[in-house]
Amino acid sequence: AGEEKLSRREILTVTVGGLAYAKVAASAISKIKRGDAYPEQHESRVSEVFQRSIIEAYLSSERDVNAPLRVIEIGIGQNCRTVVRGMYDEAFTQLAQLYQEKPNNSGIEFIGLDVDEIPMVSIKTARKKLATSFPNLALSFNVVNGDIVRGLCFPDGYFGMLRKTIQFHALK
Repeated sequence: AGEEKLSRREILTVTVGGLAYAKVAASAISKIKRGDAYPEQHESRVSEVFQRSIIEAYLSSERDVNAPLRVIEIGIGQNCRTVVRGMYDEAFTQLAQLYQEKPNNSGIEFIGLDVDEIPMVSIKTARKKLATSFPNLALSFNVVNGDIVRGLCFPDGYFGMLRKTIQFHALK
């Protein structure tokens, strides 16, 4: 019937192209798994979600304006990556502007929670990043070791914003 066959050149081109694509894809996946690379578009969306959520929590009529805005990130991770990579920067920049308009604010209490112990060097790096980026914002950053399945040591309604990181630590 009218089947077209590929020439040797076309077969070679498809094979080489396929192998090159597979190598690029494998390299990208490897970098992401190692923590060397993160898709920029994804991080941009995450940053936008942080900004919207934190500003909504700040503007909430249910928030106690005499208490700090309390934010918790569940699953902060070994390197406090979301803080160090600046994924909260837009939100905190906008909060700093809002706080200038209402100088009687109580600041921000930011807590990272993880089931694994976070190295002190990572905590210090995140604190330095926040202090350097937002010197005029009353912003504290602490990390707590805990498991949401077993319960947290905070009362209900303590946080104005909760951010959960979903990550597969091991697949069997």
